[in-house]
Amino acid sequence: MGTYGWAAHVLGAPGYRIAGGSDEIQRNIIAERVLGLPAEPRPDQAPTPVVGTATRRAP
Repeated sequence: MGTYGWAAHVLGAPGYRIAGGSDEIQRNIIAERVLGLPAEPRPDQAPTPVVGTATRRAP
């Protein structure tokens, strides 16, 4: 590493946090766009009803 090897770790530390979830995001994009799988539920949006399901109402 050398004399200043610690500096690379200290200065690169924020990048480790950013890179931590990027592979998961890429998998989700591939699943949704390429494979056609449904999107993950988003906490900022109300759940969408599933098409073709019957709803039962109280009498």
